[in-house]
Amino acid sequence: AMRMEVCVMVANQDTRRIVGIEDMQCWVFCNAMDRWHLTGSECARVFEKHRIMNYIEDCYDILHVSGYDAILTGIEEIVRKDGETDGMSAG
Repeated sequence: AMRMEVCVMVANQDTRRIVGIEDMQCWVFCNAMDRWHLTGSECARVFEKHRIMNYIEDCYDILHVSGYDAILTGIEEIVRKDGETDGMSAG
């Protein structure tokens, strides 16, 4: 019985983490579109080119302690450092 309870606890933690990652990815994407004045397709191109969704997933354990605005600002720095400026007018 104890083993089953431990398995359920681990599964719940994994599920919460996955939902947290997806929530963060969605928020960052939608707010990047708005902040950068890009269409969904244009923003998807930028995110794909710079592997932003992978970055959020890979770094989630560190990122989730920051505010989402700080995460988006950090992503902007990454994208700009890579030379991306097409359509990106932050502010």
